[in-house]
Amino acid sequence: MKEKNFENYLEKNNNLSKSTLTLRIYGYQLINKFVNLESKIIEFKKLDDPDEEMEELLQEWINHIVKNPPTKKNLTSVVLKQYANAVNTYLRYHRFRIDIRTLKFPKQLYEEKYPITIEEIQSILNVAKWIKQAYYLCLISTGARPREILGLKKDDVEWVGDKYKALIPAKLTKKGLSRTVFFSKECNPSLNQIMKEDRIDLFPHNKDLHKAISNEGNVFREYCDRIGFNQKHETTGNYKINLYSFRRFFFTKVLDHFKDDIAHALTGHGAYLQVYQSRTEQQKKELWDELEPEILIFDQSKKEQKIRDLEVAVKHNKQLEERVEEQGKQIKELFDYAFKKIE
Repeated sequence: MKEKNFENYLEKNNNLSKSTLTLRIYGYQLINKFVNLESKIIEFKKLDDPDEEMEELLQEWINHIVKNPPTKKNLTSVVLKQYANAVNTYLRYHRFRIDIRTLKFPKQLYEEKYPITIEEIQSILNVAKWIKQAYYLCLISTGARPREILGLKKDDVEWVGDKYKALIPAKLTKKGLSRTVFFSKECNPSLNQIMKEDRIDLFPHNKDLHKAISNEGNVFREYCDRIGFNQKHETTGNYKINLYSFRRFFFTKVLDHFKDDIAHALTGHGAYLQVYQSRTEQQKKELWDELEPEILIFDQSKKEQKIRDLEVAVKHNKQLEERVEEQGKQIKELFDYAFKKIE
């Protein structure tokens, strides 16, 4: 029988996803910076109540991390729980039974997400290389996650009528549900050029998609630093403007224009996708066509036309109101005249 140690534990769990394994390895390394976990496992197993002793040790470790975070920024309660759960799975391997819910974590603080403006987006696009501009515009016009667009192959993309559409494969999405998105006409010039280039991927990137996403975050950070967009949230230390700012921009615009369920569905929130998936391709495209004026960044012509149309509608409504008011006065005068005759 194999010795129960962390190396054999990893070998036994080699079917887990890379991200899960990475989390468990990091959690194990993190607690071992605080205490030699293997020696404590051996020590506590000799006691009458090993679970209670180990639970106290985990609480001490969590308190230590809160006071001495392993990175420059403070860790959120959610992240701390992920680390604690990662360590606890290893402890279960050693037959410890600890309920993570009994541990005390710092109160989770939520800061309002920063609402990026069109002017800020334009500033970022103006300093970016053309291929990055194309990537960012594709993110903005679809509300997709960075991974979902970066991982696309050219075979996932096709021309439909007056714009490109893409079927985001299930393997790239958070919930494992594929979905169709349409890119705004603003993306057409860049995508026309990209589709002519000799490669399989829509956007060039590292073969390891996880590393590729990290690289994209670093490049985006360089652009933002160059123009002074480096403000951070006080609580988490995260940058206020990041690649996910484009997704939030899209979602806000859709939410202003459509019902909640449509907004969530277009943004790829799994629980709402049935609302969207039941539509035909033409019906889906009509939704994106209707939305397009709201998500354009540089092409303001449609927005200006929409404003003009609204101004005409308001003027027309005002004229109708004036006519109704005038007719009301005439009716009142007729009634007054009729009553005088009767008297």
